[in-house]
Amino acid sequence: MEQGKRIKYFRKRANVTQLELELRINASFGSISRMETGLTNPTKETLFAIANALNLTGLETAILFGIDITSYNISQSQNLEIKLP
Repeated sequence: MEQGKRIKYFRKRANVTQLELELRINASFGSISRMETGLTNPTKETLFAIANALNLTGLETAILFGIDITSYNISQSQNLEIKLP
């Protein structure tokens, strides 16, 4: 999944508009739209700011960054249910 689609997925799941997210991370107007459509790529710092603004867990943050978590041994006791479209 592309970076922009992951941003959009987590933003919508949190029921946050693009403008609200821009205000939360002190980003310029339209920057989230440009990221979500793939016109620009966010920096690592911006991704961390987005993860923090959306209250993502560590695992969700890894997914936001595009890290393939399927190779990690995650036990069922961690009660993880992350389903991306």
